[in-house]
Amino acid sequence: MENIRPYFNRKNNMKILKSILPALMVSSSLIFLSPSASAEPKQNSATAEQADRMYIADKVGQNDLYGFWGDAEANEEGSLINTTAMYPDGTGVDIMLLTVKAEGKPIIIKQEFTWTFDEKRQALQQTIADYRVVKDGREQQDKKEIGKKSTAKVKMLVVDNKPGMLELTDEESGDRMTYLKQDLEKFLNTLEDTVQKP
Repeated sequence: MENIRPYFNRKNNMKILKSILPALMVSSSLIFLSPSASAEPKQNSATAEQADRMYIADKVGQNDLYGFWGDAEANEEGSLINTTAMYPDGTGVDIMLLTVKAEGKPIIIKQEFTWTFDEKRQALQQTIADYRVVKDGREQQDKKEIGKKSTAKVKMLVVDNKPGMLELTDEESGDRMTYLKQDLEKFLNTLEDTVQKP
């Protein structure tokens, strides 16, 4: 599978991602309105009202990217939680938490990065500043990842006039990742509840 952002595209993680990631990508991508879907006749007033509240932004501004974004999915094989946070000072952090039920303990990938946004091209450029993997309670830094650069095209779904969903498509590989805008405190509470479930 090549559906994860390039800096998470590690061979040792891709094998266990195969069973979880497709469900995440399908459920996330369904939220975006395709041109054919948006052009169909409106079925009822509730559907029409919902469609009027959501639209794909013609242009994304740098301020629209600020904040905490995340998504999660689970199936019988395990679960995947993927988050990114981008700050006004041009720094950010990605955290991916992958749990495969058969293996027990989760794998955590944490990546710090610097970023800039080209509003004219609608392109996000990132450079990895630090990359660490925690497996079996041991943390290791992967120095080969540090300094790597990537550029992703940006799309955004606006909900009630606020950023609601972020889609990043890597220009080189075509890999795509989708995030929902999150309230950090609520997301952490949900995460804590999920982790405590048997």
